[in-house]
Amino acid sequence: MHTQPACPGKSRYGIGGGARGLSGRFATAATLLAIVALIMLPRPAGAHGGGPGLDYDPCAARAGADNYVHFAAYQPEYNRFAEYCDGVPLAGSTLLVFDLVGNDLISAPVALAVVDQGGAARLSIPARRYPSGVIDVETNLPTGEYRAWLTIGQAPQVYRVGFDLAVGAWWQPLVAPLMLAVVVLMAAVAYCLLQARSGVAAGSHEPDFAPRKVP
Repeated sequence: MHTQPACPGKSRYGIGGGARGLSGRFATAATLLAIVALIMLPRPAGAHGGGPGLDYDPCAARAGADNYVHFAAYQPEYNRFAEYCDGVPLAGSTLLVFDLVGNDLISAPVALAVVDQGGAARLSIPARRYPSGVIDVETNLPTGEYRAWLTIGQAPQVYRVGFDLAVGAWWQPLVAPLMLAVVVLMAAVAYCLLQARSGVAAGSHEPDFAPRKVP
């Protein structure tokens, strides 16, 4: 016998009185879960080229009129494929990568410092030039909140760019399961809505079994 997944409120001849309301609530719940999942997702942190699009990149910061710095964090020992922007899931070895986008930045000396919430330096690298346009450094960071500061250039033209980084962010391991739950829920809602529409169409062709008065 072929069985179909049960959809709330669906009756033999179409939809029960509360089916549309239930379907609407399912759709609303799925939408809210999707929004939460998008908020909790680690921000994409791949390398980018120049252009106005970096103005809308949450992992990039402007350093002058046409120059940008793009930040990415990696934890290969935890997940070799994942890139992070404002938070990494575990304390420990973390690779910090800064892309210098713009000729002015490539030719300028850059100093890097990573400080904790109390202002104590966890990492400090003196100013030097990076002809490749990429700064990558591996460091060991305990759980906490940090800020990476880049001081670019020499007086009188100096830019200071900062990026926040949460280490041991509790929400990072929940991203994948939450996204899976959202996908499953949205698929269930879509199936129920499809069944509901089919039921309405079928119900419009059902014979009327209501008793008729005999004159």
